[in-house]
Amino acid sequence: HLTLLPIPLARGLKIDVASAESRMVEEMDALRGADSVELKRVVLDALLGLASEVEHLRAQVSDRFAGALSYFSLMENRFAELRESKIEHVLPLNRFVMRRVKPAAATYRTLLERLAGLSKRVDRAADLLRTSIELHVEEQNGRLLQSADRRASLQLRLQEAVEGLSVIVITYYVLNLGAFALRGLKSRGSAFDLDATLGLAMPFVLLLVWGVIYLVHKRLRDKH
Repeated sequence: HLTLLPIPLARGLKIDVASAESRMVEEMDALRGADSVELKRVVLDALLGLASEVEHLRAQVSDRFAGALSYFSLMENRFAELRESKIEHVLPLNRFVMRRVKPAAATYRTLLERLAGLSKRVDRAADLLRTSIELHVEEQNGRLLQSADRRASLQLRLQEAVEGLSVIVITYYVLNLGAFALRGLKSRGSAFDLDATLGLAMPFVLLLVWGVIYLVHKRLRDKH
């Protein structure tokens, strides 16, 4: 009687386990069609919910089934100790009882094995799904980093182009200022060719401006 007590619980559990197994199959089919991170996360959430339900079922029945199986093992040992003798045309007590109790014990073991196997399958699928999501996110991060590198490279090239133009612009303004000064000297009676002087001075002014900008950038890089 103690061995057969959880039979009603086992009958209800069969339905729950079958439902959980069918949901597992559905989630695996959904996983095969999930081609985006959002869909994979939906499947992962469903698998985590299923895992919690399976663990809840195991917590409900594990102790009851384990106790019933312990009583069954005890009964087997007691029958072994009885050492019944065979009587013609009489069914031994061992066979009479075991014919009715063994299926119950087999049901308990089968349900526990199904729950354990389902739990492992769900955990394995969730782990694979987590790995897939992490790889997908890493690929997205890699693409974002590559895009950021390209933007930084373009920004650097643009900055170098602007710096080159700034050297020319500064040289132009310095030469204009020098031209004003040279015109003042020429108006005081100094004899020299203004255009030739500016033309000869332009390379030196250009090098001077470039050197000053280079030293400023070098100092800023050293401080950084």
